Amino acid sequence: DMSIRPLFICHGNLNRSAAAHILCKKILPREKGLITSAGVGKDAGKGRTAKKTRDAIKRVMGLDVGTGVPSSKATAQMMERASIVFYMDPANLKHLMEQFPEHSKKFFNMASLIGEPKIKDPGFSSNPDDADTVVHQVKGALLTWRNAGFLNYKELPKWLSARKKNLQYPS
Repeated sequence: DMSIRPLFICHGNLNRSAAAHILCKKILPREKGLITSAGVGKDAGKGRTAKKTRDAIKRVMGLDVGTGVPSSKATAQMMERASIVFYMDPANLKHLMEQFPEHSKKFFNMASLIGEPKIKDPGFSSNPDDADTVVHQVKGALLTWRNAGFLNYKELPKWLSARKKNLQYPS
């Protein structure tokens, strides 16, 4: 199965992974139904959404996303279905490794696509610029992934390291 099935993970599925989910739908329109996002924190999955992130997407991208993506909690079924699992920070990875170790080969640090160690959670900040920064970072990471041809977890690390070395990725 060659379909692209990204799963975007953060703590509560309110800000970062929700933004990635929404923006990925714009960048990858044909694959719409195969994009998923979820949280790995204990408070994920209560169906809430973050106005802060919806407002930032409107400011940065000019997109009205309505009520956004309702928060859901990561499940084994989601992991099974995903062709790649993007996480936002080391704490997310730790939760993923504790909850779904059998899927660890699919886990990929989304921030590495923009040369950053992590995409910071704006949920703990009162500065609206932090939510805007997340939208810019997520957009940049998704565009890099698109430039890489939406590679899966096996191929994307090779592409990134070839890119770092300024080599041509063998097609």
